[in-house]
Amino acid sequence: SYFTKVTLDVHHGLGTSAYDYGLYDQGVWLMSRFHAPFVTLMGRNLMGDHTSFILVFLVPVYWVFPSAGALFFSQSLFIALGAVPVYLLGRRLLHHDLYAVALAACYLLHPAVSWSNRENFHPDSFLPPLLGMAIYAAVSERWRMYAVFFALSLLVKEDVSLVLVPLGVWVAVKRDRRIGLISIGASIAFMLVAMFAVM
Repeated sequence: SYFTKVTLDVHHGLGTSAYDYGLYDQGVWLMSRFHAPFVTLMGRNLMGDHTSFILVFLVPVYWVFPSAGALFFSQSLFIALGAVPVYLLGRRLLHHDLYAVALAACYLLHPAVSWSNRENFHPDSFLPPLLGMAIYAAVSERWRMYAVFFALSLLVKEDVSLVLVPLGVWVAVKRDRRIGLISIGASIAFMLVAMFAVM
């Protein structure tokens, strides 16, 4: 809630970039009113800039709170939720709750995490908990969970495949060859469709 307040204070003080914030606000608002998200700031469909399909999940939020706070709160929430997979991985690999809490705290207190939260709004902020949970699921060989969070990670942006392909390689080498190869293929296929068909 602290970072939501800080980002809203900056926004209300006219410190938010009209472009970086405005195009997402307009696009999600249009989708929440069942219109195509044609963003006038850039003169094209929101998904023609980046295939951030994850923003569709914000549409119900805009039915209730169609405001700057909805985007900034969502961003702060998802960045903070990135501490959950860090904690789970720490507990699994280090076998000690205190070490796991310390690692999660290190994540939350890292300056790059804090400053990315304050830098306008970007759909990339949804990635930390989604990718983190995919990694945790891969390490613990929970393949259904892995598939869900892997797919949700792909919805964040087309270039997330650049992170998911190496994860697929690790899965293929260290855990399950078939699942790893499927992960690599799905990542590349999604990126190509997103870049050359959707965008």
